[in-house]
Amino acid sequence: MTSKFPSVHHISVGAREVLKKRGLQEVLHIEYEFGTRDYGAIASRVKEVNPDFLWGGTNGIDPVLMLEAMKRIDYRPPMQAHLFVLFNGILGMVTPPVALAAFAAATIARSDQWQTGWTAMRIGWCAYFLPFMFVYTPALVMNDAPLTIVLHLALSLLGIFIATIAVVGHWFAPVPWLFRAAYAVIGLSLLVQPRMFDGAWWVIGLGAILAMIAIGREWMRGKKQRTATA
Repeated sequence: MTSKFPSVHHISVGAREVLKKRGLQEVLHIEYEFGTRDYGAIASRVKEVNPDFLWGGTNGIDPVLMLEAMKRIDYRPPMQAHLFVLFNGILGMVTPPVALAAFAAATIARSDQWQTGWTAMRIGWCAYFLPFMFVYTPALVMNDAPLTIVLHLALSLLGIFIATIAVVGHWFAPVPWLFRAAYAVIGLSLLVQPRMFDGAWWVIGLGAILAMIAIGREWMRGKKQRTATA
């Protein structure tokens, strides 16, 4: 299902093409007008076909209203799909050109609206990866064995931490651009999910080792800097 709002509709068209290339069966396709507020009929059609995966090309408060309509008819989509729809809808609040929350903050701070919007995107970078991680790894939504949940959560948090050092450019001390680029690659390798492709665990394992080395390096750099300024 997708809104006819140009940006999300374009993304949904691309998603349908990918779906066909992957050999997946599309059991239902719904397009609704931007500004729709009553999703009862759409929710009923989704419940009727009961898909294994629900794609939502939505923005603003659309996903919240959609899920409320599903709740009223006692239908609960797969948890991963639920969060995929919810997260992508919420991200519209900080993603230009919509970015309602970021633009509201810019008005309060009397700052440039576009610069505030792009800064909000940069600060919240990991949120754009989370919906895809939920879909590939049910353990991240607590749907697996306890040890598996802990393992995937730890790897994901480590990846987000290392990549955030790259985005911010500082931990105990300023990080040079070359190392920021390296940390970004290491962090993203840890956000790779095992089901994405064959050999993904090798990428994740190598990323975990390099992440430990990176943390040790930054710790020592920070220690030397504190000693030098003491």
